Amino acid sequence: AQFVPGRDITDHFFVGYEDEIQAGMNLLKQASEGGVWRVLLFGFPGCGKSEYPFVLAGKAKTQLNLNVSLLYVKCHRLASFFDDANKMKAYLRELTSKIESFQPIILAFDEFDAISPKRDNASSSLAELSLWAMSFLSNGNDVDSDKKILCFGITNFPNQMDVAVRDRLQYPMHFGNAGIEVIKKMLEHNGIPKSN
Repeated sequence: AQFVPGRDITDHFFVGYEDEIQAGMNLLKQASEGGVWRVLLFGFPGCGKSEYPFVLAGKAKTQLNLNVSLLYVKCHRLASFFDDANKMKAYLRELTSKIESFQPIILAFDEFDAISPKRDNASSSLAELSLWAMSFLSNGNDVDSDKKILCFGITNFPNQMDVAVRDRLQYPMHFGNAGIEVIKKMLEHNGIPKSN
């Protein structure tokens, strides 16, 4: 997991996806006023979903004058690091309890399907993780909560997630493939000659 307190957030290069950024900024503004807001980010690999939470935190600082912390968890690495679900759940509980004093905060669970697989075809330990994810996403209410959290479940494969977990992410946001102009700007930014 990677934790970045609000004071240490820096701006990230990101092009395209203006509508998605505007939607995220609106949700982040709502979360900063109170509540737990849960978003499913899905789309093809390589379209910027993993970078998106970092971009929002940076833009909140520069555009909203808001210090937003970020906890970014790479779920696939987490699932391969621990040999059983109980250790993973203990680690996740420890992480999420430490963030209470760093709100408003973005919680980003990348490759969320790795810890929320369908329970009908998952091993018992993986099914336990889906139950943890379901319980975690059920805590807090988007209206009358003293928490200030914007939570992202990021996945390339939403159909591989447990339906009950997926249903708790109230706002689905699809990232389509990058257009030609976006790819050109990315190539230019990385110093690729003849980016056309």
